[in-house]
Amino acid sequence: MKLLSKTIAGPDDHTRENTRSEAWAELRDSTGRCVSGSLTVSNTYDFTARSTIHAVHRLMAGGIPYGAWSPSQAFGRDFLTTIPGANVQRGPVQGRSGR
Repeated sequence: MKLLSKTIAGPDDHTRENTRSEAWAELRDSTGRCVSGSLTVSNTYDFTARSTIHAVHRLMAGGIPYGAWSPSQAFGRDFLTTIPGANVQRGPVQGRSGR
């Protein structure tokens, strides 16, 4: 572990406290219906730790079948909205865009 910590360095505490991570996606089906959404978290390092701990708590509570699941399959499509510090915004579903 010491070798790993000497070769891989993440941002310092000050940088992590003053940064955030953002993601945006737009999905379109074959009929042209479109929905978009965004996710903003404090920073990727802290969000990864929080989401992992949150998932472990959900697993320990039971009710998840054995096997390999994506987070949305295991915990439901709104899992991101239940993670402390995650700001999830969903846009409205729109009809055909004419593209």
